[in-house]
Amino acid sequence: MDDGVWKFVGAAAVNTAAKTVSFKSTHFSDWSLMNRISLSPYQANLETGEKKTIQALIFTEADWDNLFIPLVNNPNGPYNEPGYPVGHPAPLPSKFIKSWELTGPGSLNKSHQQSVEYQAPASVNGTATANVILELKAPVSGRFLLTSAMNIMGDGWIELSINNSAPVRFPASPVVKMGSRYILANPEDEGVAVSC
Repeated sequence: MDDGVWKFVGAAAVNTAAKTVSFKSTHFSDWSLMNRISLSPYQANLETGEKKTIQALIFTEADWDNLFIPLVNNPNGPYNEPGYPVGHPAPLPSKFIKSWELTGPGSLNKSHQQSVEYQAPASVNGTATANVILELKAPVSGRFLLTSAMNIMGDGWIELSINNSAPVRFPASPVVKMGSRYILANPEDEGVAVSC
């Protein structure tokens, strides 16, 4: 939109046999794949013993009974071209939430249906990953999951200061020394060489 707000554009056709969703547009535009629902954060780096709240969020209105039906353009409905504005995220209504679970180290405090608090373990050997999983209620068979990865950094942190600036701390693998240079890598495998 001219004011910078993105819109969801409903499908012109859904072909379940071919597993395709088709769209029509009357203009050239910027297009992007967007989440209608997600967990926030979907990934976090935590120290041992640290807590993190994970929320289930929705980015459209949630007045409909089924999150799994593709939005279809309807001349008499809210999804007619030019689409439906993407709103600020709101808590996912509890009617769509089946259960929360945790795989990996740590624990979950399920004090609210739309959010949980993850507690990292007191210690890990090196690094560890835990997945917080939200299973959605669905009107069809199968499991529909949202996940959030919690990376617990036991001793996998590096502090870096350049020209006496304030130290920046980031997760990294153990340092490899090559001559007078040290090679670091973070969990995204972005390597960096530092001369010391």
